[in-house]
Amino acid sequence: MKRIVEPETDEVYQELVAELAYTSVPTALMTFILLIVGVHAWSLLGQPLVLVAVILGVSAGFAKSVMLELHLRDLDRQAADLMRSRRWERRHAILSLIMALSVGVISSVIFMEPDLALQVVATCTVFGYSAGVASRVSVRPRIAIASIATASLPAILAMAWQGGEAHWLISFIFAAFLIAASQSVMHVYSTTARHICIRQQMAKQAHRDALTGLANRRALYDAFDHPAGRENPSARAKAMTAIHCFDLDGFKSVNDRFGHLVGDELLIQIADRLKGLVRAPDLVVRAGGDEFILWQAGLTAPEEAERMAQAVIGLLTVPYRLAGTELTIGISLGYALSARKDVDLKALISRADKASYRAKARGGGIEQDSG
Repeated sequence: MKRIVEPETDEVYQELVAELAYTSVPTALMTFILLIVGVHAWSLLGQPLVLVAVILGVSAGFAKSVMLELHLRDLDRQAADLMRSRRWERRHAILSLIMALSVGVISSVIFMEPDLALQVVATCTVFGYSAGVASRVSVRPRIAIASIATASLPAILAMAWQGGEAHWLISFIFAAFLIAASQSVMHVYSTTARHICIRQQMAKQAHRDALTGLANRRALYDAFDHPAGRENPSARAKAMTAIHCFDLDGFKSVNDRFGHLVGDELLIQIADRLKGLVRAPDLVVRAGGDEFILWQAGLTAPEEAERMAQAVIGLLTVPYRLAGTELTIGISLGYALSARKDVDLKALISRADKASYRAKARGGGIEQDSG
């Protein structure tokens, strides 16, 4: 099935799958209706196939209700990731299709019988189920359209098989509504996916430095306050945290000599080098101007912070090719460590910043905070 939103990023996909977890009330109502309608039809018709369909559909409904609760708890416990989202989507798909098949089988058996009152009940059940799926499951259009088709097609075929103008007309109407429902599903999916995509893009822009593409201070504080998905919480409690604050020596002279455009290009090249150096869960931030912050998480020994500081100095002092000439920039870096579980990020940044000023005062290089 062609995607309406191209491409559907992993982040958008994960949020769309998460929406499936919030369908517990419609699922419970449909399970109850399926039980009532199925038992009523079986008591009147005595068809074993109806009883089997009821048992399968109601069992799938109960299983789906439990699964929805587990999905919600999983989302509350940790941020969604791609592999878990795929597993949850498969579970939703399997149980939804079993329920849809149950609706389809029961309605098709009913439409093969002459009881008009029972056929009205079956019609209400098929349309009600399809409407619920179209409104709540459209975020995953393959599941929604497959479920609606599985519930509707058996009834359409049963009425066509019966023959006669009235049955053919009803069969045609069902088929027309199946096509319309599919279009509605794709429209709801397209609209929802676009809204999520726009919101995520705006959130990313709010957390990114426009010039360099690095994270900004807001992103640093958000990542520090909400570490879910970045590192294991138990490991975070045992490990140390380091903050490196550094700026460029002589950056003002570059701007004065070559202009601000060259200064901006220098900052972009520095950011590109830092992006290649830092790996998650660590985070590098442009704090403003020529000032940068590097958050180093999950350290097991102080020497790791020293090695990172040396790596930053070594990487950023390699000459840059700008404005047709080679430029070399000095770095003044200060870093601070904390082994506490409840780290005060502002205080740690302040300590590292003061250490960087001491490094600049003695001509650049690395200075460790001794606090």
